[in-house]
Amino acid sequence: MTGGSLSYGDAPATVHAKPSDFPRDPRFRVPGAAFVEDGVAHVRSYRDVRAMMLDGADELEFSRDSSFWAPAGTRIHATWSFIWGTGNRRADGLPGRYPAWREILEPYFRNRATDLLAPAVQTHTRDLVRQIVDKGAGEVNMATELAYPLALRTNCSLLGIPAEHWGWLSDQLGEVIRAPRGGLGEREPEDVEAYLWDLITARAAHPGDGLLDVLIGARDARTLTDLELLGSVWSLTQSAVEDAGTNTTNTFALLGEYGLLDQARQRVDDDTWLHWAGEEVLRFGSPFPARPAVAVTDLTLEGGVRIAAGSPARLWISAANRDPEVNGGNDQASDPSIFDVARAPNRHLSFGVGPRMCLAARLARMQAHIALRDVVRALPRLELDPSQPFERHAGITDGVLQAHFRFDQREALRCRPEA
Repeated sequence: MTGGSLSYGDAPATVHAKPSDFPRDPRFRVPGAAFVEDGVAHVRSYRDVRAMMLDGADELEFSRDSSFWAPAGTRIHATWSFIWGTGNRRADGLPGRYPAWREILEPYFRNRATDLLAPAVQTHTRDLVRQIVDKGAGEVNMATELAYPLALRTNCSLLGIPAEHWGWLSDQLGEVIRAPRGGLGEREPEDVEAYLWDLITARAAHPGDGLLDVLIGARDARTLTDLELLGSVWSLTQSAVEDAGTNTTNTFALLGEYGLLDQARQRVDDDTWLHWAGEEVLRFGSPFPARPAVAVTDLTLEGGVRIAAGSPARLWISAANRDPEVNGGNDQASDPSIFDVARAPNRHLSFGVGPRMCLAARLARMQAHIALRDVVRALPRLELDPSQPFERHAGITDGVLQAHFRFDQREALRCRPEA
C-alpha cells in the first residue's frame, strides 16, 4: 500500500483560534484546477468533483473499489469491505460489490432508520445534556461531551450495541480517529474486532428486526461475506464518531463563531431556517473533506490536467464547496468563502451526488437538528468560549478535539430536561 493511496493532506492535531480555521493544506479548501503531486491527482473544482461523482454509475473514468490499490492477498482494514470501499467493477474487470451493498442498505435507511431513531436521538441528547448540567460548571466541551457521544450512541442504537459497552467502544474509536489517516492504513485493532464478532454471534443467536439483523441475514444468505459483515459493523460505528459527530460539533462551533446561537434559539422551531443553517454548516465544514478514487483510464480534466490510469485521486469536496457554482447561478448569493446561513440554493457536495449519494444523509441531518434544538433550549445563553482553545485534527475527517462553550448554569438547572 503506497502512502499516496490513502493520503488526505494529513496533518497533526493543531490548536486554532476559530472553528473556521482548518489544519489541512489550504490548497485543499480553494477551488481551482486539479494538480498532481507525489503521484496523487488532487481534484478541486466543483465541475470536476461533481462529474467524477456522477461517473460512479458507470465508472468509465474513476472507481472507489479498493481492489484498484489494495495489495493482493493482504488483509486490509475491514472498513474497506463496506459500501464506500466498493465499486460497480473491480480492477480485474469482474463485477464489483457496490450494487449488492446498495440493495441491502438503501431500503433500510430510506424507509426506517431515520423515523425509528428520532426518539432515541432525542433521548440520548437529553441524557447528555443532563450530565453536562449536573457537572455544575456552566461549561462544556461540545465535541467530547455531546456531539461525538451522541453520534456514537445513535449508531449503537442502530446496531443494537448494549449501553454498558458504549464507553469502552468510544475510547477505542477515539484512539483510532486520532491516528494518521483515521487508522485505515492498517488492520483494525484485534480487541475491537473480537468484540464486534462477539456482538454479531450473540445477535445471530437472538435476532431482532434492526439493521444488524438485516446484515447478518444477508451474510447467512451469502449475499455478504464474513469480512463484509465485520466491515459494515465497524464502519457504521466508526462513521458515527467521525462524520455525524464532526457535523454536530461544527453546527454549534460555526454558529457560535459567527454569533448566530441567539438566532438559533429564536428560530429553533423554524424548520426552514434549521434546514438552510444545517446545509451551510455541511457546506462550509465538510466533515469528510475528500473522497478517494482511482483513475481507471487515462483522462484529461478541465484545464488540461492529465491523469494516468491507475493513479490515486482525491476529490476535494472542501474545495468544490467553495466554488461559486454552489450558488446555482444566484448572482445575489454571498461568496462561498463566507459562512452564510441564508445561502439558497446551496448545492454543496458534502453527501455526494448521483448514484453514490450518502445513504445516511437524512440521519446525519436529523441528529444535528435535534441536538441544536434541545441544547439551545436547555443551556441558556450558550456561547463559544473564546478564552479556551479550539482544536481540530486532519485525518480522514476534519474532526474536532476541543470545542469549549459556556452557559448560564443557574438557568440551566431550571431548564434541565427530565429523565
